[in-house]
Amino acid sequence: MGIFDFFKKTTSSHISDSEIYGIQHQIQIMKDCQELVNDSKSIEVVLRRYNMLLSTLKKLNTYSPESILQAGHSFSKPISKIYSDIVSNRTAILEQAIVRNIEHNINSVKTQSAKYKKLEDFRQNAHSLFKGSSSDILLADTLCNKYSLQINQLEASLNSDGDGLDIHPSSNTLSFFELSNIIETEKDIQKKLDACEKSYALLPQFVSDCVKMDDELPPFINCRDVGPILYMWIGNWSSAQLSIEKCITANAYYPEDGAAELRYLNTYRKVALTAISYIRENPGCLQRNIYKALGFENEDRDALKDFLKHSQQITKEKSGNTYKLYAKGAQD
Repeated sequence: MGIFDFFKKTTSSHISDSEIYGIQHQIQIMKDCQELVNDSKSIEVVLRRYNMLLSTLKKLNTYSPESILQAGHSFSKPISKIYSDIVSNRTAILEQAIVRNIEHNINSVKTQSAKYKKLEDFRQNAHSLFKGSSSDILLADTLCNKYSLQINQLEASLNSDGDGLDIHPSSNTLSFFELSNIIETEKDIQKKLDACEKSYALLPQFVSDCVKMDDELPPFINCRDVGPILYMWIGNWSSAQLSIEKCITANAYYPEDGAAELRYLNTYRKVALTAISYIRENPGCLQRNIYKALGFENEDRDALKDFLKHSQQITKEKSGNTYKLYAKGAQD
């Protein structure tokens, strides 16, 4: 099923030929992009045409609705809304492209071992293609895991009739990755944390699926690796501890990593509370002087550096090549 269906043809012509040509040219590009984004089995093509589609919408948005109408076209909603819808649907678009690619590849061979090889080739290519986007890599890995499980369960039917698979990720998996995408892309800390909290409920099943198929965890899990840090940045120590404990219960850490996270939380909390107390007693103290004033070393000093860079419990005021520091809010 296609993702997009947002323009319809109409008739009129009261603008210059050059403007008509420009609009019609951009709409033709849109049509080509729409078709390839919805149907191409190449993820590289889908991503390239997805970006081109957004670029084309930006160009079309420079024309007035009247000009677009007079060029013979009409959109079902404002172009800016179409643009934002496409951006918000990126995870679903990518998921459909990955599914098409995987199904095409595994249905092109007959034996179970060959299908597994196709999946592993795809996984390696995806890691290279999505380098720098942990949520895209996680989505690709999870879809590979799902198909690997289905290949194992449906081996007999696949070998007997050769029919194509009609397998799609569970709603749990898709919800988990929609939330992971929010955690990665959202700017607002509270919205990130809301997505983390919803992810924790889905985390045990996600971990179970990953371990069942790969015998290992993904290298990065957004709610596990981002949530506790964000809580530390805002000074919500109890929620930071609870989020780590939820991840431990879900077996989302490698052995000993969960305990190490709790130890770091205690270190960070000690450093943060000491720093806030000092800043509150010395409002306007210079950031470059606070390291010496507090005397932290090694891991404590690293925690202080992170606190001064990211904490939402203090404010900074530029002062030469450093900052004046002020405490804000209440500690919990």
